Amino acid sequence: MIELLVNGPAVVALQTSQARSASIQSALQPQNQLAVCQNSLDQRQINPGSLISAAKVVPSGVVELVEKQSAGYAYLRP
Repeated sequence: MIELLVNGPAVVALQTSQARSASIQSALQPQNQLAVCQNSLDQRQINPGSLISAAKVVPSGVVELVEKQSAGYAYLRP
């Protein structure tokens, strides 16, 4: 399983009103997860309800990253 964690300015791309959101949604495999940082959404005044359906909002992207690494996930950053 892969979890894509989105935070910072990248959260804007996950809004359903963005043209990129459809291609992001279609690229996700059913067994993969898309986590979105609530702190980043708050900073940009984005309502979680406006995100693509695959998005799972987590309270903090940094905490999510640490928890996943503790669970054995590898961290890859472009």
